[in-house]
Amino acid sequence: VLTRFLKDELPVVQKAIDSAADAAEIWASEGPEAAMNRFNPSSMEEFGGVMRLYEALFLIESGKAATDWEGTEGALLGILEKHGGEVRQKAYYEERKLAYPVKGMRRGAYLLVHFDAEPLVITEIHGDLNLTDAALRTMITVVEGEELPELKAIGNAEPTTPKTREQ
Repeated sequence: VLTRFLKDELPVVQKAIDSAADAAEIWASEGPEAAMNRFNPSSMEEFGGVMRLYEALFLIESGKAATDWEGTEGALLGILEKHGGEVRQKAYYEERKLAYPVKGMRRGAYLLVHFDAEPLVITEIHGDLNLTDAALRTMITVVEGEELPELKAIGNAEPTTPKTREQ
């Protein structure tokens, strides 16, 4: 199920449809390998490089948040940047009790990140995030509109800066 395309996405969608039709003709006349080699894009840039605004919420195990915040945050943001994501803002939400255990953990901290990325890389980002133990859970959603949302409280937790156990 697709949501409606944004105005700036329509030319990209039309170009992709035209390309798919051409690829189907090559598939029928020259075979699937010829079609794949000729038409599989190496990146979204071939279709205009449309970027969308996303929001990622990471649940981080409280021990990691307290002892190695910079490393944990760096690992998560590194995955976004590896796939061409451009971080626009981020916020930390202090450790709190979870409503139910997640991977055996009862407490966690949150990292909220707003970033721009090409729609085709979100699946790859999810794949890489599933391979890391930096976050217990991850949720990535599209931010409707083009305006960067204001950072607000999550429940009763306000955005803050992380504190390590040494502080």
